Amino acid sequence: MVPCPWALHAMHFLADHPEIPFGIHLTIISDWVDYRWGPLTAREKVPSLIDQAGYFYNFEHMPELLTHVRLDQLEMEFRAQIEAVLTAGLHPTHLDWHALRLRLNGKADILDLMLRLAREYGLALRVAGQSWIENVQRQGLPTNDYDFLGSAGGL
Repeated sequence: MVPCPWALHAMHFLADHPEIPFGIHLTIISDWVDYRWGPLTAREKVPSLIDQAGYFYNFEHMPELLTHVRLDQLEMEFRAQIEAVLTAGLHPTHLDWHALRLRLNGKADILDLMLRLAREYGLALRVAGQSWIENVQRQGLPTNDYDFLGSAGGL
């Protein structure tokens, strides 16, 4: 989760241990009210992703975010997060997302964006839900073979 505190520490650790496979855990959600972060992209370029304080929305405001998020701004921020990892000289294996619960919210446009980014960057895509697993596999991209239960309530 590149925009988060300690991300730089994690990237240094991964640079020192290139044998460890890892994914870029894309995020536009802060965890809690008192543990927050914002975008890597300049805030004025991604206003649909942030609240009035300039941070990503937290879990309880996720429905509000998903009703007004602009896909072009989301793509800009996701690319910034991916590019930050690549610029650090790291070699991720896959993309996934932090707590977006897209399967539960029916946001196929965001999943389509992630599929496009995974293809463009040559990365696998970790997805939830058997229909999305099959969709990704039909398109010839690597993904998980089985559904999983995420710690954030059924990713």
